[in-house]
Amino acid sequence: MKAVRNLIFIFFASLLISGCANKVIPLGGPKDILPPVVLSVEPPQETTNITSGNIVITFDEYVQFKEIAKQLIISPVISPAPQINIRKKSIVIELPDSLAPNTTYTISFGNAIVDNNEGNILPGFRYVFSTGPLIDSLTVSGIIVNAETRKPEKDAIAMLYYSSVPDSVLMKVVPDYFARSTDDGSFVIRNVRAGNYRVFALTDKNLNFIFDLKDESVGFVQDPVDLKDSLNFQIAVSKQPLVKQAVKSNMAEEPAKFITVFARPLQNPDYRFLTNVPASVKTEYAAEKDTITFYCLPPNVDSLKIVWYENKVPFDTIFYKKSHSIIIKANEKIRPISYIAYPTAGSTLKAETNPVLKWSAPIVSYDTSLFMVTRDSLFFPVKVYFTDSLQTNQVAEGNYSTGKYLLTVLPNAITDMYGRVNDTIRIPFSVPDERTVGSISYKLNTYEKGNFILQLVNDKDEVLRQRLNDGKSNGVFEQVDPGVYKLRIIDDVNNNGKWDMGDFRNKLQPEPVQYNKETITVRANWEVEIEWFR
Repeated sequence: MKAVRNLIFIFFASLLISGCANKVIPLGGPKDILPPVVLSVEPPQETTNITSGNIVITFDEYVQFKEIAKQLIISPVISPAPQINIRKKSIVIELPDSLAPNTTYTISFGNAIVDNNEGNILPGFRYVFSTGPLIDSLTVSGIIVNAETRKPEKDAIAMLYYSSVPDSVLMKVVPDYFARSTDDGSFVIRNVRAGNYRVFALTDKNLNFIFDLKDESVGFVQDPVDLKDSLNFQIAVSKQPLVKQAVKSNMAEEPAKFITVFARPLQNPDYRFLTNVPASVKTEYAAEKDTITFYCLPPNVDSLKIVWYENKVPFDTIFYKKSHSIIIKANEKIRPISYIAYPTAGSTLKAETNPVLKWSAPIVSYDTSLFMVTRDSLFFPVKVYFTDSLQTNQVAEGNYSTGKYLLTVLPNAITDMYGRVNDTIRIPFSVPDERTVGSISYKLNTYEKGNFILQLVNDKDEVLRQRLNDGKSNGVFEQVDPGVYKLRIIDDVNNNGKWDMGDFRNKLQPEPVQYNKETITVRANWEVEIEWFR
């Protein structure tokens, strides 16, 4: 009996030892945490004069791929792409016959190679070879950031093109060399041949190495670089202006209001009515010049057909028709004019703002004596005026402070171009107690006068307040809600009061943005002082 027990013990012990040798640990034991080990590479790393054939990478265990489509980078791009397969404990790369002559290729697997059992990653494995007699050794590295927020751009592509390529290269062909950025925005393009290059960066949404989607961002180094030694760049990427103009959307509203939204801001716009030509038209352009609104007379026009022009060239023909649900019938009572109010009823008036009524059509007459504001039921003095030439944007300016307010507009205070008047309007709103909010006092040292925009942004980089260039180097942001904020300055190169994206087609860089490194924590009933040395 004892002999039988000994034989059983020896049998299971041999199984345990055998399993350990193959990284399979039966009956418990320590977890495998070791990555696969490369036993051999054939041909060896940095072999020259390879023009076709197979590359075989053999490991000490069975391996598999994880996210290979995302992790694999072959630079320069090989077309057609090599076939890459796993055969037992080996990765086999089948090279096509289309390799470029005298070129160093890098096949980077990133974190795609893992073992079969525990998924342990072999990080950053690369295979380098050349179709010529030399291995190129220059490096281009750097960081890719969002031009507006200055945050790193993960998974963007840094790209090198031989400088002889045309300006439209980014929309037509894949790069000569490239690398993908990591979590911190950094990239490294290795084994680059000496020469003259153009340097780009792209947030490549569809992974085709070509700028062909409107939500992709592009950045570039301004001038071609003469690559003799390894170089380092910071590339700021931004969305790009659309090249092709078109009508993005259109709508018709009662009585005869026609709104057109364009794909990009208009340059020298013009139009021609093809049907139902109005007797007269008032035209309103949005501040961004990407929206045009027509207010037409007579008011019974329910459809229009218009040809749109830009720089005297027609680009779109649009038919506008009002919905049957909004058409006023002949015997129907005229509806009162509609409006959009800021602040909305029951909400809070933000600091450095005034209440606004945006009327749905131009106002031709008004009586300011029928506008009134009360504060805690007491009369509050305001100045009522329009901010636009068509008289659609009406402001009630006042020195608002802590309290509860009511904006009241009595009937018939305004009349629009269609003869509509208003019903009674009541909009309650409030200004928060100063003890519940804080303030930020700022001073810009080493300040230089110029075109700039100072902005207060939250932790999502949303702009909450801003100061346009006013020749002052200090000031205060009042009534700031408790929270975490930062200051940033935009160099307003074209002095248009807003940040402008880049345009690689016209070699225009995005306007520079600089963040103050100090995070600002605002507490209730507290003033924070910030001194910024630019």
